[in-house]
Amino acid sequence: MSYLKSIIVQSSSLDRAVSVGVHDSNIPESGNLSELTLPYIDEAISKLNFILGRPTGTVRWGVEQFTVESDSSISGCEDFDGNEIAEVSTLSLKNLMLEVKTFKEYCHQADNYKTIIAQAFSAIKINPSQYKRWSESDVDFGITINNVFVGLVLESSDFTLTEAAFVNQLNINF
Repeated sequence: MSYLKSIIVQSSSLDRAVSVGVHDSNIPESGNLSELTLPYIDEAISKLNFILGRPTGTVRWGVEQFTVESDSSISGCEDFDGNEIAEVSTLSLKNLMLEVKTFKEYCHQADNYKTIIAQAFSAIKINPSQYKRWSESDVDFGITINNVFVGLVLESSDFTLTEAAFVNQLNINF
């Protein structure tokens, strides 16, 4: 499995929404499942464990943008409009959800997400042009820290902030 882990910080004047995610490179749009809360992730894993042990039946779960119907071997994934995105093994989807849970728990533990974001902010602040995500954008920056992609939306005034002042504005959304 190849998972891309990410932490994204959006900006809206002194309140920076932080979201974390895990994307399976083999399942298009699977990062949307990271929007689930930890209790719902636990529920989805329980549903998948339940159906994996059954020869018949299905369970339906997911988020608005990415719904899943799983049987004991295959899970069909659909987008917001009900169009099929992918058909993957139910076990692979369970493994993805376990990875999402683990990453979200890691980010919460001892505020690990703040440490990673602080490192990203410091590196970007030193040399912003090196970390521009797109050449035409002056506000979108990206860097990989400890195998986690960190995306930051930064206005020019943000570069006057200290690392601590920037991190103190974070508002977790996961």
